[in-house]
Formats: sequence, structure tokens, C-alpha cells
Amino acid sequence: MKTLCLLLLMFLASSAADARAQESPAEGAADAPGVAVGQISWRKYIHNPALDEDPFKHNREQLENERRQEIIDRENALRMRSGKTAIDDRGRPTAVEVAARDPRATYLYKAKVTNTESKVIRAIEWDYVFFDHAGGKEVGRHMFKSRVKIHPGKSAELSRRTASPPTSVVEVTKTAKKLKEQYAERVEILRIEYEDGSVWTRPAK
Repeated sequence: MKTLCLLLLMFLASSAADARAQESPAEGAADAPGVAVGQISWRKYIHNPALDEDPFKHNREQLENERRQEIIDRENALRMRSGKTAIDDRGRPTAVEVAARDPRATYLYKAKVTNTESKVIRAIEWDYVFFDHAGGKEVGRHMFKSRVKIHPGKSAELSRRTASPPTSVVEVTKTAKKLKEQYAERVEILRIEYEDGSVWTRPAK
């Protein structure tokens, strides 16, 4: 009888472990509670500077670089408090530097997100990340902040245009099709600001 009870307990424990394994999130799923990331995409645009002169373009790009640095500084502060290594972003070209190489090109990054929380979202900080298919090494990261109002159960499209290409380690002449074949991509949610004043921040890795 004792042997039978022991076997029954072992069976139940094994079944519970299997159930927990099936309930665990899939690899690559959104790492932010309350937000589901759907379709993501990016696109390269070529324009004629003579037909599309914008006297404020340099100022906007400078502000974008400053916002990007603010996000990096906040991330590094979290990592240092956790005893992690800070992100070294000094070797990456800024949007202004990249634009100087190819003044005709801009890139649009987009992600569809759904608010699965019971609170209204008012802003999201998000990264569009590129990885090498072969080794899984990160080869490009673009940090954005979108001020967007998303009610519970509703979806919205996050989009930002920048002069920065998907990755700085490839030729700027390479086509979007070839880049998409060479690299995997995903969107990571860094920070969510809610209308009630509460904030969710991604824990430092």
C-alpha cells in the first residue's frame, strides 16, 4: 500500500511539473507585463534632398540622440545598482553621423502593441533589436520613446523614423531584403508609463 501511494505521489508531481513547463512563456515573447507585441517591421526610404529640404532636420536628429542617451543612462543606472556591466555605446555612430554618410536615406521602424492591462497607457519606451541569424549576436539596437494613449484591450502602432540603419556593421548599400534575410529582429519593451502615474520598468539583465 505504501508503495502504491508513493508511486501515485510521484505521478502527480511529474504531472504538475509538465503543466508548469507548458505554461512558461515562449522564447522571444514580450518581456513586459500588460503589453503584447504583435507585428514588427522596418523600411528604408530614399529621398531627394533638393526636393525635401528641412531646415530643422539637424535639430530634430540632435534631440533624438539626446533622448537616446537619456535612455542609455537610465538603463546603465539600473544595471550598476544590480552589479551588472554598463552598456558601452560610445562606439556606435549617432544618427547625425550616419546621415552624413548617406544623406538620402531614412529608416522607419514600427511595432504593433496591445494593452492587456486594466490601466490606460500614455507612453512606451521600446527597442528595435537586430540579431545575427547564425550566432544570435546582437548587431543593432534602436531606442525609442512613443507617447501614445492606449486604452485597455486596445492596440496601437508605435513608429519612429530615424537616419540610423538597422545595423552599423553592414554596407549602407545593402538592400532591405538582404538585411531581413541575414538578421533576426524583435522589439523589447523597456518602460511603460500609465495615465494614473504608475510606471513599469524592465529589470536590468
